[in-house]
Amino acid sequence: MRSVRRVRACKISVFSLTKIQTGSEYSLTFFPEARLKELAIRLGHDRVSHARAKVTNIIGERMKTIERVPAPAPDSDRIRVFDIEKEYIATCIQAYFEHVDPIHPFLDRRRFESIALSPNLSDKLASDKSWSALFYAVLALGSQYHDGGSYEPTKSGSWRFFGTALAIFPDLLISRTTLNTVQALTAMAIFASNLSCLQIEYAMVSEGAKKAQTLGYNRSTAPGNDERNRTFYVLYFLEKNMSFNIGRCSTIMDSDISSAIPTQPLLCSGTSFDWTRASIRISRLLSRIYASLFSVSVRGRPKAYYNTTIYNLKSELGAWAKTIPMELRPGQPIRPYTQTTQMIDIGIRLHYLYHGTMLHLDRTALQMEDESDARSDLVDGIMRTARTVLELTKFIDMQPYTPIWVLASVPLAAYLVLFDMVIDNPTHPKTTANLALLDVGCGHFSGLEYASQGTLPGSIASEFTQIARTYVRAQNDSEKNSHPKSSAMYAEGVAPIEGPQETTVAEAPSAFPSYADLQPFPLGWNLRNDGGTMLDGESLDLFGSYYPLWDEGAAYNTMNL
Repeated sequence: MRSVRRVRACKISVFSLTKIQTGSEYSLTFFPEARLKELAIRLGHDRVSHARAKVTNIIGERMKTIERVPAPAPDSDRIRVFDIEKEYIATCIQAYFEHVDPIHPFLDRRRFESIALSPNLSDKLASDKSWSALFYAVLALGSQYHDGGSYEPTKSGSWRFFGTALAIFPDLLISRTTLNTVQALTAMAIFASNLSCLQIEYAMVSEGAKKAQTLGYNRSTAPGNDERNRTFYVLYFLEKNMSFNIGRCSTIMDSDISSAIPTQPLLCSGTSFDWTRASIRISRLLSRIYASLFSVSVRGRPKAYYNTTIYNLKSELGAWAKTIPMELRPGQPIRPYTQTTQMIDIGIRLHYLYHGTMLHLDRTALQMEDESDARSDLVDGIMRTARTVLELTKFIDMQPYTPIWVLASVPLAAYLVLFDMVIDNPTHPKTTANLALLDVGCGHFSGLEYASQGTLPGSIASEFTQIARTYVRAQNDSEKNSHPKSSAMYAEGVAPIEGPQETTVAEAPSAFPSYADLQPFPLGWNLRNDGGTMLDGESLDLFGSYYPLWDEGAAYNTMNL
């Protein structure tokens, strides 16, 4: 049995996403050319290459749609609020504070409504562009929960509101910065975290973080629940989460923060839970993971440094999970019949923050580990995490307002991990279950295609599942012909433990090299030099990227919009 575990541990690939460092910029690749050639040899066809090309083209088109956003709205449109009735404005604001504010509590509701619902609204819109941008961004967020949003820019009433706020965005960058300015950018950043704003999220979040620090909100001496602190920490979570997932250094220095942490407890099955504090704590951990494992400052560190650091970071991640009530704690089942829709939404975010981060750490640990049993345990852990992520997709609210990292990024990362594991070891005992979960992932992405009315062809994911099923079936048929006595075991997807199985695995055309001695990977992943230190020019990839399907050499930059 030990030999079987060794074979399984060695037959795990680098998986699906690779980050290539190019100076201070990063680009993300999806099945690079060298990898595609190896897969073509192993599978006997280039269907993965064709599927990859389709998805890359889709993302490329999505990144270009910013060019089709309507021209800035004239001041007359901004001031008269599109002739909207006061009751509709109140409805959108009510929806905002019911659905958005509990997760991103940065606005003073009483102060905001005293202006938004007053007879002097038009005067305020005409005289204060920062407040005007905030007002329209709040209407855009609230209207998504009332009339429904859109997966495409400009295709809904919420985008008409957001487009008006977006037209004011250049003025926010050059005018005097106030609390209203930062709050407007915060509201726009929240809206931009959905799938229709793939092109502009970075600009909204990064500019909001810069403006908040310009006003010194990171060093505020105000009480914890002051609007300035609440606004800063909402931006803190948005910026840290986004920066980690796109592989960039955060623009907020943790060592330069002294603001009091706000508290806003939520009730979960009678238990008080402080989502704000939990989100801040995981954001701080994400920042430390990047700085400790992926930043330029840790280049050339010995393997022992990484092993110790990963162990400590995983311990911190586990400690964070234990601070969450059992009803919402990652690793525990989500019970929808005992929770409100809002708590299920928060629960999914907590689970995906935890499991997405664990994928980062376990994959990095796998590349550093030499002992076969420890590698096998890491492989099993990665498989469990990927399976859990896909199992949880049924709880995702398939709506345009759901953040892209919940709706697509984390599920896609888990899906590709599981696909890779099936191709690497088609005779693994859990292959049958893994194929079923790939179908679950296909169902999620196909549902996304249906919900978006075809604008997001998520059913392309089914091609990967078909490739995996065909390959597993071919391998099983081959084993049946070679070992008739073992056919019953292979029909169950279970690899026999006698000697011939190891020989068969070793002789199979492998798309990925063994981890037995951590030799350089065929994708340029030469992680260690002869001295056992990390090479200076290499950086480990981050799972769950918002934009995992870039063409090679494409850099993420929206500052020139």
